[in-house]
Parts: sequence; structure tokens; C-alpha cells
Amino acid sequence: MYSGACSADTFSEYHHSILSEDPVTSKPVTPPSPLRCGNIKATIWQNVNMKGPFFSTTFSRPFKDQSGAWHNGTSFGLNDLEALMTVA
Repeated sequence: MYSGACSADTFSEYHHSILSEDPVTSKPVTPPSPLRCGNIKATIWQNVNMKGPFFSTTFSRPFKDQSGAWHNGTSFGLNDLEALMTVA
């Protein structure tokens, strides 16, 4: 189990911020800082379609490969579940 000091209250201010899309490219703008709990990261994106804005979330876990380069994985283990629930 994850034993870090993350709580839902830590992220409440972030959840209320408004994200937008780039008016030129219509691509979502990267949030100022993703939600983090331990080694788990949640990124909230705002997208707009004909019905209006909607939000989607991606979850990732950074890791280093054998050459030392950083990547974001989307596979999680049993020990990641508590941190995932916190950022969700």
C-alpha cells in the first residue's frame, strides 16, 4: 500500500481551476501542474465539442528505461491503487 501523505483536500483548489484549449490549434492546453500523489500523476484536460466543454483525465506513472531516459507508463500495480484513488 502507498504510505504517502496525499489527500483529496490537497487537490481541491486545482480541481476548481479552468483549463482551456489553444484558440489557434484547438488543442488542449497543458495544465499548469498535474495532480500528483507519490509516483502517480493525473492530468485533467478540457476539450470542447459542439455540445460544449467536457473534461477527460489521463493517469500515468513515470519510469526510467535502461538508458536512463524518462517515460510515462500507463500500467499500474497493486501498490499504486491508493495513490490512483487519491488523484482520481
